[in-house]
Amino acid sequence: LWAGWPVRVWPGTPAFNLHTFQHDSAVCCVKISPDDRFIATGSNKVARVFNICTGVEKYSFDINPQGSSVHMHVRGIDFANNGDYLVTGSNGGYITVSQPFGQVKRYVTS
Repeated sequence: LWAGWPVRVWPGTPAFNLHTFQHDSAVCCVKISPDDRFIATGSNKVARVFNICTGVEKYSFDINPQGSSVHMHVRGIDFANNGDYLVTGSNGGYITVSQPFGQVKRYVTS
């Protein structure tokens, strides 16, 4: 899925724009949380979590553990089944596991 930017959510039919989630670069991946309350997006060096109903950004973190100036796009993003963890995969061999509402993150390299 290539979402481009900005990301828009349309509930049901007929389609109307519920929210637009603005990004500074192309959005490479999008995932809705298991409880349907949040949407996670991955773009260049950043992953974000938004409240679907309000459109408010709840969480954001950089995917750039070594301060590299090269592009490091988040290519995959997913919530754990219980919604407690968010996992991202980016080029450069990085997998990040975070707790979007607890601000804990860990980097795993290939």
